[in-house]
Amino acid sequence: MRFRVKENKSYSVLDLASGFFPQNAPLLEEKYEGVIYTGTARAALRIILDFLKAKGEIANKNTEVIISQWLCTSVYQVMHKVCFPALAPSSNTKGIIVYHQYGFPQDMDEILSVARDKKWFVMENCVNVYESYYKGRKVGTFGLAAIFSLSKMFPSVQGGALASANEELRAFAQAAVSRDHDYLVSSLAHVSRILTDMGEHPFFNRIQEMAYGKIDSAKRISKMSLNLARRDMRSGAMKRRQENYHLALETFREYDFFQNLERDVVPYVLPLVAKEDVLARIKEKLMASGIWTDLYHFDVNRNLLRPQFKRCVWIPVHQGIGRSEMERICSLIRSAL
Repeated sequence: MRFRVKENKSYSVLDLASGFFPQNAPLLEEKYEGVIYTGTARAALRIILDFLKAKGEIANKNTEVIISQWLCTSVYQVMHKVCFPALAPSSNTKGIIVYHQYGFPQDMDEILSVARDKKWFVMENCVNVYESYYKGRKVGTFGLAAIFSLSKMFPSVQGGALASANEELRAFAQAAVSRDHDYLVSSLAHVSRILTDMGEHPFFNRIQEMAYGKIDSAKRISKMSLNLARRDMRSGAMKRRQENYHLALETFREYDFFQNLERDVVPYVLPLVAKEDVLARIKEKLMASGIWTDLYHFDVNRNLLRPQFKRCVWIPVHQGIGRSEMERICSLIRSAL
């Protein structure tokens, strides 16, 4: 039995079972210094925020931290437990969380310049990133720490990580993962996610929503999730993502769809920006052909201090798509123009 998960990725019951067997493929630790795996990216976020509070960088829940628009609501929920997420700076702003949307880097020159002047801490939200670069430097290495989501890039059910060159933060994080893990929340989150991916059901959806309310307390990654991500990585997942991305760029190079996107990224999805009627036709054509997508917003300025969000349609480029399927997707898009 196979079932669909986010981004049209799928895995079978046998795949899940294989996650209990060790995989030795390198993952984030090959790309980043000081990687600590966590139950989810939200758990990694909570650990870093707790560290900043312990260090006095965050005074209380009214301390403001700048974030991007269009984030998952569960991110706001985690932040509200420690600080106050804000969309614009004020005299009470102490930090900024830079969201590299869909894997495309933000304008780090301007953001870091402002942060230095204001004495803000900088954290990078790399949940849509595996290996992307900004002016030759790897995204996720600019701030105090970066958070990652394995389940957004791999069919791993759950899984996250943080990376930091700060030894004190890493020691704090390792202690939190070892000491503060909630096994019940972790189990409920895993089971409800798997059952929800097998098919929409109100009961399982409600369990998942309840588990996500406490998901930041599931600090420790499961061996199943880590092994599934490593297995997918070993099979060339990131290489296929980038090949699919480059194929789409080349196919539509005569159009102004992709807002000057860099080639040296491994994207989560490809945001196609166009007029509303074109977006609607592309979405309808892809959905009618069994390819899941939807309409979202993409910051074409790629600068959360002065964003310019435009409507886009998601073009899937994930590793579950072979070259012939990617060519079919491009043909469907072209037929909708």
